[in-house]
Amino acid sequence: MSNTNLFGLFLLPLLLFALGCSKDKLKVNVPSYIHIEDITVSTDYYNEGSGSDNIVDAWILIDYQLIGVFELPVTLPVDHDGVHRIDIRGGIKRNGLTTDRISYPFHDSYLDTSSISLMRGEITTIEPVVTYYKDINFLILEDFESPASMFIEKNKGDSSSVRLIDSDIAFEGNACGAFSVDTIDYKFEMTAASDFEFPDNTTTIYLEFDYKVDQILEVGFYSSNNANPPQVAKSHLISLKPKDEWNKIYLNLTSEIAAFPNAEKFNLYFEAENNLGLVHSDYYFDNIKVIYQ
Repeated sequence: MSNTNLFGLFLLPLLLFALGCSKDKLKVNVPSYIHIEDITVSTDYYNEGSGSDNIVDAWILIDYQLIGVFELPVTLPVDHDGVHRIDIRGGIKRNGLTTDRISYPFHDSYLDTSSISLMRGEITTIEPVVTYYKDINFLILEDFESPASMFIEKNKGDSSSVRLIDSDIAFEGNACGAFSVDTIDYKFEMTAASDFEFPDNTTTIYLEFDYKVDQILEVGFYSSNNANPPQVAKSHLISLKPKDEWNKIYLNLTSEIAAFPNAEKFNLYFEAENNLGLVHSDYYFDNIKVIYQ
């Protein structure tokens, strides 16, 4: 037998093996695709308020394994087919920071264990709906729909001056929180009508709200004790930049509140000052919630 024939007999099995491996590899690597356009929040409005959200990421788990965190909307290739357990958590920008993104600790996961079947080479669209955990507490829940607002103009006790009835302006419904500053009334401060307390075993505290403002908005809280006279401290949380469209923010108050272990009462403040000397600037709020666990 010639050397050429011997070489061919040796090469043929290698080619067949390589082709077989290539085919198997191609079969394994064809992914399924999951598409998520948005994650929405469903609420019991009377007990939990609005379902407005600013969920920007999807935390996706398949069979308890974290696949990753993906900015919405997303079409994600996954190496799975058939029916699997799929958990999806809503991700937020904590304190409004693009670089600080977490799954919101008060929202339960969307969960599907049986109805979604992934198929390789095909896109499966999932429309996740999440809810608040049932064991959390809403300390403040204000949508400004009732005339008896939980917020007032500081030092005046006037709730009507921080409420606007105008469905064209309100984020949703018929009313929203509102105040303005101008060249005469150049400063305004809105606070809760009553101080509030947190139980000693509180572990997590968030403030969330919708807002639209013409100038910088200062947000913070007061802490006080029961001394006579009370010792009061004013703590700044964040300066929010102007927004000409409604925006939602989630502020983590946990460590800030914990920094005042001797305080017995707290209050929120929303403050604006006409630093730019504008003729008129408006500040709008809706769905203010203080949530703790």
